Amino acid sequence: MTRGPNRRLDLAPWDAIVETTKALGANADDNGGKYPARGWEESPRLYSRHYESMMGHLIDWFQHGIREDPETGLSPLAHAAARCLMLLAHELRGDGRDDRPCSTMKRTTTPTDPSRLR
Repeated sequence: MTRGPNRRLDLAPWDAIVETTKALGANADDNGGKYPARGWEESPRLYSRHYESMMGHLIDWFQHGIREDPETGLSPLAHAAARCLMLLAHELRGDGRDDRPCSTMKRTTTPTDPSRLR
């Protein structure tokens, strides 16, 4: 396998990736949890559901100072990262349901338009 300039796995933060995989498996039914192990890939695959959960974990960590999820003992950041990866997977695979507000409204700027940052 050749390594190209756009695929630098050696730069990945493996400690954080391992924590994220723990979050992915923490609530899986094959690990004693309450959800199917790959349930996030099944219907309805709403972008908003992943986004809401991700933001909830980020708010727990940032605003409330929570360092450990009470159910799993993992960092809320690991759970947020897992949800972000789920969204990215749906985006890459084209199999999620894009229910973002911007997906139903006419866009007046592009995502990279600097005027959006003002």
